[in-house]
Amino acid sequence: MNGKECRVLHAFNCRVKPNRIEGKQPHDLQAFDDETSRRKQQQSAAPNIRSVTLWDKTKEVTASQLLGDRKWVDTLANVFDLSTLMINGVSVSEEDKQNADVLVDLLRILLKNHVNGRIEEESKRNDPIWEWASKNLPVCAA
Repeated sequence: MNGKECRVLHAFNCRVKPNRIEGKQPHDLQAFDDETSRRKQQQSAAPNIRSVTLWDKTKEVTASQLLGDRKWVDTLANVFDLSTLMINGVSVSEEDKQNADVLVDLLRILLKNHVNGRIEEESKRNDPIWEWASKNLPVCAA
């Protein structure tokens, strides 16, 4: 992108064009533009680069272990801005941890059925990507 015209930039710029049928803006964009300009000013001072470490790649991890790591949960909440959706912040119960582990098992079964049932070429069924995907399902479930 880097300032070049692309479809995403073109679509973004179209947000300020009036509707051809009604001849007016679809909604008031002033609040959005104010927030965007404020963020641009903050970002111009120093880039906001976030690094998220999922887990030690040499160890097998469960979804309940991830949800039990307060720092990991807080980082995830910040990345997805979950604090605005929750009244009392993000809290993880023991039931949530158990449900996440069950979800991992179900997702692995679905993945195995998908690979074996829908992918016809055996070379594609044995691709290392499926092992990688299965190994990372606890992160998705958490």
